[in-house]
Amino acid sequence: MKKKIINLLKLTAFTVLMASVLLLFKQNGWIGTLFLSTSIQFCIGSLLLGVFLLYLKKTRSATYSFIAAVLFSIQFLGYFFEPDPKTIEFEIYQPKLKVAQFNVLSSNSSKAITIKGIIASNADVVSIQETDKAWTDELKRSLKSNYPFTVYFPSEQCCFGISMISKQPLLNADVTFHGGVPNIEADIFFDGQLTHVISSHTSSPISRRNLKSRNQHLSALKNHVAKLDSPTIIIGDFNTVPWDENMITLKEDAHLIDSRKSYTSTFPSYLGYAGIPIDYILHTEEITCTKFNSIPIEGSDHMGIIGEYVIN
Repeated sequence: MKKKIINLLKLTAFTVLMASVLLLFKQNGWIGTLFLSTSIQFCIGSLLLGVFLLYLKKTRSATYSFIAAVLFSIQFLGYFFEPDPKTIEFEIYQPKLKVAQFNVLSSNSSKAITIKGIIASNADVVSIQETDKAWTDELKRSLKSNYPFTVYFPSEQCCFGISMISKQPLLNADVTFHGGVPNIEADIFFDGQLTHVISSHTSSPISRRNLKSRNQHLSALKNHVAKLDSPTIIIGDFNTVPWDENMITLKEDAHLIDSRKSYTSTFPSYLGYAGIPIDYILHTEEITCTKFNSIPIEGSDHMGIIGEYVIN
């Protein structure tokens, strides 16, 4: 039995090495995308496996595992060494727009508790995703006094129901389709400046078809935002990690900045810091994020995120 376990560990080390090598050359398939998204977890797992194999005196297999860890680390290390955007000090009284993202999970039965969490966030603008008719009806009933300005697009199709609620008037509000997927867009007049806000939810890349849909959506968003001439905030579950080339291209070509100042994982929520960061609040260069955190969502598989913004 012990021999079988050791052989299985050796096979795992070799398999993980092959996966890390494959990822260097092919990231555009849906399987490669899943490896890319979890490259940090595979890196840590490979290191631990290598240490254990060394303890068992299986030097060759341990070497395979350590090489795999290095190759996986290549995928994400650049993200952690990106230069921080220029920081600016603000007077304490300068108005800050508070923005939140809640992927509530369409099958979530803890609607009342989740809605209390939305209210407690005290955000000025909230993007709510995976909202089917049942969720939409509950949101309309429970939030109308706290959030009088709303746009709802319920959908039973997983997982494209989407909502935007606000304490500020949502001007020129509309449901738009980028990459064939519904988004909500609106303008908000805050601190003397008109700011464009977009809520988006891309497909989860769990199949070749979904991966293509996600990438088309991100590309369409990139082209759309690049043409806008007002400060812009994009909120949503983009189903990709910050070191994915598609996310890097979106940020670079549309001149967008990620609000997160650290790893801040959001999915799956039950893994805590061991999860992956796929929910975002991106903003253009005229906007500065002064605070950004994750917040729990009762009954959802996502963490929420919330940030505070100064419109320069």
